[in-house]
Amino acid sequence: MQNTQKELIEQIKKELEEWNEKKASYYECTKKEMKKFLADIKKGNYQKMLQETYYYSLSSLIAWHKIRQQRQQRSVPISAITRENYEVFKEIRKILIHIRNLIDNNTYTLRYQTPPTEEELQRVLSTYQNVLITNYTFSEVEEIKKRVEKLRIYDNQKFPHNTKEIEEAFFPQIIKISPKYEGSPIVKETQSTKKIAHKLKEKITNGRIQEIFTSFPKSKEESYVRRMILSQIDVPAAVYENYNFFFQQAIDMIREALTKGVVLDQEQQRLLWKNIYTDKRILPLITGVLDSLKIESTPVNIEDELKKTQKENHCSANIVTKPYQNQLYLGQMKMIYSMNPENIPYFLQGLQNKYNELYEVGTDYEFVEGCIEIMGDLMISQIFLEGNKRTAKCMFNKMLISRGILPPVVDLNEDELSLWDSFVESRNLNYKTAKEIILDKTKEMATQFSEGYYENPVIVSSSAISRPDFCDKYYRR
Repeated sequence: MQNTQKELIEQIKKELEEWNEKKASYYECTKKEMKKFLADIKKGNYQKMLQETYYYSLSSLIAWHKIRQQRQQRSVPISAITRENYEVFKEIRKILIHIRNLIDNNTYTLRYQTPPTEEELQRVLSTYQNVLITNYTFSEVEEIKKRVEKLRIYDNQKFPHNTKEIEEAFFPQIIKISPKYEGSPIVKETQSTKKIAHKLKEKITNGRIQEIFTSFPKSKEESYVRRMILSQIDVPAAVYENYNFFFQQAIDMIREALTKGVVLDQEQQRLLWKNIYTDKRILPLITGVLDSLKIESTPVNIEDELKKTQKENHCSANIVTKPYQNQLYLGQMKMIYSMNPENIPYFLQGLQNKYNELYEVGTDYEFVEGCIEIMGDLMISQIFLEGNKRTAKCMFNKMLISRGILPPVVDLNEDELSLWDSFVESRNLNYKTAKEIILDKTKEMATQFSEGYYENPVIVSSSAISRPDFCDKYYRR
């Protein structure tokens, strides 16, 4: 259940009307303390924190309120009333409650967990005290939640004796890659590419895609938009579909042509989109990415823009309705599954909070780095029934352009699928490898633009054509 300030007030009033010893025990407060908390909310002290629809645990909120009252009465510092600080308090409180249950012999986990020593308890309490005086950012909260989950407080035999890990979970050293790019140029001009994307989409929808690639581009912006189009196509799969029997000769020809740039003769173009006007899979990929380049430079609502992006890519925009509905093969016999539908609203709100924070206070390269993380989360979460990767890619473009930054070209299919693999393999490290690749591309593109050109050949490697789908056709002699 989600709640706003108004709904929370109604919930507290109802609890007060039905007040009894059981409720007093559950909330660990008196009726008088609950009334004080209600009065505090009505005064507007929590207004900013409660202004958006969100789920708040009343028991955690009243516990936090009591601590704040006690510390303020003693003139002891305490962190600001923000959603981020509340989220961290909720996590540390969960740990303290479990430790108390271990000490009181009041939990089933005593079969394999033992209470802390006095010294260990003091270390955890010291961490708790430091949490109360720290103001957290959304990015820090996101990392803390991941680390607390890894502590496995209810089934880890080492808990609560792993006090160092507990402390590190609440004061994580988040390694950011973007600082080493600060001072490097970044392309901030997006109007020219918007106009070109609009023109090229008109040609494509009118069945004239061949006209786009027949002549040399007139500007670096046109080279860039053409390359964006090619980034959406799984080249070996497209050639295989059109020229199954002569796949080896066809793919060798197109591989050589694409390494030379974004100009293709009539025969080479047939290898890519011979049946493009009857193939419902390729055209939406191209028009979808062009649409992603036409957004205005103003903040976006991620949930609304995701649904719009799905439709631009001719996807259903339907979100998964049950756990494990989507399966994503990661290689080496590993699978991940779509997110539990109940968690999707909180997931999307978390992405929005992260985007808002980056938009308002992040440097340009910090913003790009954060948007790469959002793109990775969208791909891995698999929240849509179809088109999760293409939607995430286009959303990445839109987020960057919303802040006036021209996005780098993101290839997930080519170059041995290396970029997609880098997202998968570094997903537990905030996509570190993928971020390095894309930030390098961002910097390189800015350097080329400043010198008046843009070159980024499509690499169709031997590994890319060795997939089980069609490798027997390529290597057949």
